This record gives sequence, C-alpha cells and structure tokens, in this order.
Amino acid sequence: MQAFSSDINKLTSDEKLKFKSLEDAMNFAIKQANVNTLSLTGRGVFINRATGHISLEAVESHYETNKCIFVTLDLINGRIDIVEDACFRT
Repeated sequence: MQAFSSDINKLTSDEKLKFKSLEDAMNFAIKQANVNTLSLTGRGVFINRATGHISLEAVESHYETNKCIFVTLDLINGRIDIVEDACFRT
C-alpha cells in the first residue's frame, strides 16, 4: 500500500507572489485579456502541477454566443495564457 499518491503536487517555496492581492491579479488579467470582467472558474486558485507555482484560472463568459475567454495566470512570474473557446460543448 502506498502512503502517498502520485497525484500529490510539488509546491515551489523559493519564490514570492508577483501580486499583492487577488484583486491585483484579477485586474492584471482583465487588462491583459482585454475583457470587461473575469470570474474565477471551479479551479480558482490552484497549484500548477507542471511548474509548482500557485496560479489562478478565470473566465469571461458570453453564453448567448457560447464563447468564453479563459485565462490562466501564474501568480509567481505573471505568465498568462489566454484562450477563446466555446463555453459548452454539445
């Protein structure tokens, strides 16, 4: 029996957060994504398994056109990924 799962994430401890608050991070993401507003997704703030960095995931949803802008922001280095995709798949 394993005491630990392979799903355990490793968190880096040698870095400082780039943003002073969640509000600062969200405002940065809104500006970079050129959107009016963002809402945290179900993942919200999470540990990125690839980097070990604390990140956030947010979305601007346009349900009437089924288009969403998904934003993933690394809270350590400020790297941001912005993807426009369908909100729902049928």
